[in-house]
Amino acid sequence: TDFAYSGFTNPSSNGIRLDGGTVISSSDSSTNDFGIELYGSGGGGTSDSVGIVIAGADTSVSSAGRSVLIEGFGGGQSTGQRNRGILFTGGLVQGSNNANITLSGEGGSGLSENDGIQLNGNARVQAEDGAIVLDGSAGDTLGIGVILGNTAGDISITGSGSVDVNGTGRNAEGIVLGNSAATIGGIDASYVDLSANESDIRLQRNLIAYGNIFLDSYAGDVFVEGDVTSED
Repeated sequence: TDFAYSGFTNPSSNGIRLDGGTVISSSDSSTNDFGIELYGSGGGGTSDSVGIVIAGADTSVSSAGRSVLIEGFGGGQSTGQRNRGILFTGGLVQGSNNANITLSGEGGSGLSENDGIQLNGNARVQAEDGAIVLDGSAGDTLGIGVILGNTAGDISITGSGSVDVNGTGRNAEGIVLGNSAATIGGIDASYVDLSANESDIRLQRNLIAYGNIFLDSYAGDVFVEGDVTSED
C-alpha cells in the first residue's frame, strides 16, 4: 500500500476530513494490493459525526493501477442526525490503468439522515477499465444506504469496467441516485448492478452500460425516472 491512513476518532466530529485542495495519489502499479486505503470513524458528538468527509472542488484521491478503498463509519448520539459513514460534498476519486475503487460506508446513531454513503456538490467517482463499488448501510432509525444527491456528479466508467451499488436503508430507500443531468456507468461498461436490501431503489439519473443492467430490490420497489440504456 502506498498510502494507508486510519485517521482518528475525533471526540465530536469526523474521523477523516480531506478538503482545501488536498491531493492523495498513488502511481505505483507494481503489485495488486491497495494503493490507497482510508479508514475513518465519526466521533461521539451528537450530530454531523461522519466517518470520512471529502470536500472542495480541487480535492482528489487517485490511483494508477492499484485499488482504492475508502471505508467510513458514522458516530454520533441517539438524539442526533446526519451521522453518515461517508460524505462527499465535492472532489474526485479516480482510478486508472485497471484500478478498482470501493466506497464502503455505514451510518451511525441518531434520529435521521444517518446515511451509509452520500455524495453531493459535483462529487465524482471515475474508473478506467476498473470496477466501482459503492456499498452503503444506513445507521439508526432513519437513513438511506447510498444516496447521490441532486448535485452529485457522474459515477463513470471509461473502458470495460463495471459498477456495483449495494444499499441497505433504514425506514428509507436503499439506493437513491439523483440528478437527472448526471450519469452512472459508461457506454463500454461491462455491467451496472443496483441492489437494495429490503428497501427501494429510486433511479433519477441516466444509467448506461454496454453489457447487462441489473436493478434488484429485495422486498422493495424500483422507481425509474431516468433513461436506462444497454448498448449491447
